[in-house]
Amino acid sequence: MKHLELPHPSEMSASHRAGEITLILAAAIVRTQLAGANEQREVELAITPYQSNGMDSSTLLGVR
Repeated sequence: MKHLELPHPSEMSASHRAGEITLILAAAIVRTQLAGANEQREVELAITPYQSNGMDSSTLLGVR
């Protein structure tokens, strides 16, 4: 993971500090959401034995 180094708070305006904090939190939220989406996608795209045996789409598919 990339190490973030922020300037000392006395070198930044209050609005700039708030913007930096917001950016860091937003990036963390996006990473968390994408990690959860990848796990969900793995379940949605699971290949079942029925799919490889030529059964039609009316067959109920399981998930791993």
